Amino acid sequence: MSKMSFLVAYSLAATLVAGARAEDREKDSPPPKPPTFQAPKGWQAVEPGLVSLARFKIGEGDRSASMTVTGLKGDGGGLAANINRWRAQLELEPLAEKDALKSLEPIKVDGVSGHTLDLTGPDVVGKAKQRILAAVVKRGDQTWYFKLAGPASLVEEQKAACDKFLKSVRFEK
Repeated sequence: MSKMSFLVAYSLAATLVAGARAEDREKDSPPPKPPTFQAPKGWQAVEPGLVSLARFKIGEGDRSASMTVTGLKGDGGGLAANINRWRAQLELEPLAEKDALKSLEPIKVDGVSGHTLDLTGPDVVGKAKQRILAAVVKRGDQTWYFKLAGPASLVEEQKAACDKFLKSVRFEK
């Protein structure tokens, strides 16, 4: 191998190793800091679970709802998939992707553009009608989900508190 070929090969190998190390640092880099927020009066913090950053219980017994805050890397499976997942939780039929996306409304959370969704399930004999209010905000490579779910009447009563909660959200700058 000539001296020139050796230098080119060595330079190429060094570049590849440096690139691999940068990729490793990105993989090992800590996730972005979670947002901060103020829970409204009457929202009781409970164990967040495996995926959620925070979870709150609102109300008691059969008249209780939950608010969850979840951050996922990437797009969390996509907006349409999440809309249809929430629709299934309410026993609603899935929608085609374009129709699912039409059900969204724009929102700004701490100045970041996002989407809101308001779904109400059907009447089911012997069970309170259920409702989900959700906000989805993509920030960098992280998508944040804020979801209030429970009996439709309680979710309606908590809508203003949910809006206030979303206005309190602050992302690290």
